[in-house]
Amino acid sequence: MTRELDRSGSPRKPRLEVGTCYGHLSGLLADQLCQWLLAKGWIVAERVGDHAIDAHLTLEGRQGLATWGVAVEQLEASRRKPVALCHEVYLGQQYEHVGAHLGTLLREWLEGAGIIERNGTTLRLSDSGRQGLMDAGLLTAE
Repeated sequence: MTRELDRSGSPRKPRLEVGTCYGHLSGLLADQLCQWLLAKGWIVAERVGDHAIDAHLTLEGRQGLATWGVAVEQLEASRRKPVALCHEVYLGQQYEHVGAHLGTLLREWLEGAGIIERNGTTLRLSDSGRQGLMDAGLLTAE
């Protein structure tokens, strides 16, 4: 079995399942959660081509996330931008994840709920979190 090499000739690192980007989630989980929130209409984005230039949380999204236990009431209490779609590139493919203050609130909620956990200085998806997200249709095996 051969592994793809990066530009330096080193083996390519696999895409992170859970990572961080300026305090919010990145990686596969963040991408799939973002796509689910967009498909559900809980977040809407204004786009130019494929790039989101503005995003906001809908009333339905605010209510749904509050029901989950996400501290959405903190969005107005901060000077931070409430919602943005952040981009990461892996193997030339662009992926979106929820950034700004909402992205941080989602990470905090996922950690508090035990869905993701600290593994030293990194984050990882817990076994029970993985199963729960798959059962809810928020995560697919990739």
